[in-house]
Amino acid sequence: MTIYYHGGPAGRRHGDRLLPPDETGAPSLSEFGAAGVHRKDRVYLTTSYPAALLYACTWPDGRVYQCQPVGEIEPDPDCTEAGLSWQCPSARVVEVIKPKGKELKRARRALGVPA
Repeated sequence: MTIYYHGGPAGRRHGDRLLPPDETGAPSLSEFGAAGVHRKDRVYLTTSYPAALLYACTWPDGRVYQCQPVGEIEPDPDCTEAGLSWQCPSARVVEVIKPKGKELKRARRALGVPA
């Protein structure tokens, strides 16, 4: 069974649905230079915990969510590594992972995000 992750702000619980930015009004990568390759009507998942951690670290209280896709899951056409990034209409939280402070610090440093 494939394990999927999503990085984002704290606040989700086991069983919660992750919805796309066009339904929630949440910030979207489409607003930060990815318009044309990023869809606001999709939730993006990854099979890589470190990749999800990079997204989680952009939030002050970032979390990594282990998720199950809801609806049809498709490869992210913008991702050049097969099997790494996926898009789907929504996802259900299976587990909430609070990254260790050191993990977040390392990820922020890698992205150049202030600690």
